[in-house]
Amino acid sequence: MEFSAPVRCTLAAVSPDGAYLATTLGVRLTVFGVAAQQEVASFTCLDDPQHLEWSPDSTLLLTAVFSRRAVQLWSVEDTGWHGRIDEADAGLAAARWAPTSRHVLTTAELSLRVTIWSLVDKRVCYIKYLKDVASSLAFSPDGEFLAVVERRGCRDHVSLFSTSAWELVKVSCAGPLVCLSVVSSCAGILWFVC
Repeated sequence: MEFSAPVRCTLAAVSPDGAYLATTLGVRLTVFGVAAQQEVASFTCLDDPQHLEWSPDSTLLLTAVFSRRAVQLWSVEDTGWHGRIDEADAGLAAARWAPTSRHVLTTAELSLRVTIWSLVDKRVCYIKYLKDVASSLAFSPDGEFLAVVERRGCRDHVSLFSTSAWELVKVSCAGPLVCLSVVSSCAGILWFVC
């Protein structure tokens, strides 16, 4: 077993394909090739990121600076490409990749809404009434659907969205039950913990 030299960082994430290690230290985002243990790319962030995440296809990186209400996107394949999402109006509580690797989901402060940003056609979609930032979203294992626990009219609802067009497919009322979270299983089942 081989060990690399120690790497100082505040955040670190290994790409899903295992080929890269991304680290942040201050405003610097550095990407290392795991096989060669060498730096392959370096980027300068807007501010110290509080969140770092690889896209599922291991080609893009997302950094979030919650205090600045901003998400920055970086490409490992084309280091000259970068993007930025500003959530100035509603604030920023969370950011994550969709399974497509070409959509970013941002969650507004106070769970006001989830915004879906397309990197392909620059289309923006909104999902309102999110119940909780941490546990109200789950993708199906195949990435075809997004389940959302919503709070409408003092009752919990579970909404199912198609990720191909980000359209609502179905809404179910949880009745008198209070849904705590939604969890995806590898068997293709979305579990609602009530």
